[in-house]
Amino acid sequence: MDKNNESQQKKLNIIYTLRVLEEYTDEQHKLSQAEIIDIIKEKYGVECERKAIGRNIAALIESGYDIETGRGGTYMASRSFEASELRLLIDSVLCNRYISSRHSRDLILKLSNLGGRYFEHYTNNIQTLGNWSKSRNQSFLLAIEQMDEAITKGCQVRFNYNRYGTDKQLHPTSRRKSLVNPYYLLMHNQRYYLVGNVDKYDNLAFYRIDKMTEIEMMSTPIKPITSLPEYKEGLDIASLSTSLPYMFSDSPIEMKIKCPEFMIDDVIDWFGADVEVSDHGEYFVFKVCASPTAMQYWLMQYATNAEVIEPYYMRSVMVERGLEMIRRYTGKHIKL
Repeated sequence: MDKNNESQQKKLNIIYTLRVLEEYTDEQHKLSQAEIIDIIKEKYGVECERKAIGRNIAALIESGYDIETGRGGTYMASRSFEASELRLLIDSVLCNRYISSRHSRDLILKLSNLGGRYFEHYTNNIQTLGNWSKSRNQSFLLAIEQMDEAITKGCQVRFNYNRYGTDKQLHPTSRRKSLVNPYYLLMHNQRYYLVGNVDKYDNLAFYRIDKMTEIEMMSTPIKPITSLPEYKEGLDIASLSTSLPYMFSDSPIEMKIKCPEFMIDDVIDWFGADVEVSDHGEYFVFKVCASPTAMQYWLMQYATNAEVIEPYYMRSVMVERGLEMIRRYTGKHIKL
């Protein structure tokens, strides 16, 4: 073997040693150098000397890998992801209804492989995929990649925006594709959104990623978000998330809402721990700057407990919503 081939083989042997340690070892499963040699020969068809394995392990430790070696054998003491972290990521994939079953299966396998063969029992989750509600839009992950690329390059995007029909299939909402200035990707209430703008308007619009098809990245540059009157200083994503319990694009207004004391958990869950709260004993009042349309839905959700105090016109809006519910359920038309 010439020197170049010999040097190349030494580098490969280090990689083989690392792969064996990552796949076959943990604190409860250690390997001797002889066992490592046997696995490398079986998996990669390469003969290694015991001294070479020792040098490989020393080189890997020197390179920063957390490998423990002693009389009991050698093993990976830590990995890029702990088992609990991988479990959390796998459960997140399972719970995400917008990742298709096929993509979920692929992601779970990739995550499981990071944990080595003794983590593989978690791939049993793949068997439960049929019990989870999953999107039929197979291009969901591709859509995220395309949007991310467009945002990075500062280019407009064009796509079909869809909604479900009674046949449970996606259908375009318009004959013409939407042309949008993409600014951010946002995950909100377990849904992925594109935060963008349509040229002829001065507000932000929110598009569900899982409802996009036939995406095209254009060569035309985006309209800067700072050119929008309400976003001259840019966009605070954190405050946007808490001001929009539901993704409506109307301008936020300041509101005061009264709730019984036991609802504080719900309010913090929705609006964050920084929400301004004044305690009045059996009840509290919180202040939030939020989309009025979104807050109508939020107030209806908590209608028996939450009461809007300010602005006053929102009280009239909620009364009208209540009367509409009475009309719908009883057929009676009540006027105040």
